[in-house]
Amino acid sequence: MTTYAKSFYQAGQMSDQRGARWLDGAAPWNATYATKDDGYMVVAAIEAKFYRSFISGLGLASDPLFADFQQWDQEKWPQQKAAVADRFAAESRAHWTEVFSDLDACVSPVLTYAESAEQAHFAERGANQPLGDQVFPAPAPRFSQTPSSAARSEPTNDMAAYLRSIGVSEASLDAWRQSLPA
Repeated sequence: MTTYAKSFYQAGQMSDQRGARWLDGAAPWNATYATKDDGYMVVAAIEAKFYRSFISGLGLASDPLFADFQQWDQEKWPQQKAAVADRFAAESRAHWTEVFSDLDACVSPVLTYAESAEQAHFAERGANQPLGDQVFPAPAPRFSQTPSSAARSEPTNDMAAYLRSIGVSEASLDAWRQSLPA
């Protein structure tokens, strides 16, 4: 993964200064924005087709600042970013989620962990797995012919017994007990 990032750095697409390039938040089409209800929307409309949908979804296609769809004009980025931030801040996260739900614009709500467990795309992909009253990430990778599942064990309140059952020595258990707060 660092090789990929380093290639962007060496090509001038990243810099040591935070917020100076499109990959680190300078571009209005690759950032996170606050909504009216203190929610957030994340945007990664990097390709031109996604950028056009993003600008159209915001209702900014006729705004002179965006009308030419020249997303790589860095001179405009500060003004554009401010305009986009104002637009997102004017409505709720639910509003923007609905606006972008049917647009291919690479715009999504930032979800809480609880919300992500209920999110339709995660459910369709089987990305979460309930275990008792909690939800955990499902094992990966997932294969259609050989589905996997998380190992399940009986819950225990006796930590020492559990640790013994997996081979922890009495000396290690004693050291562990001594490290516990009184």
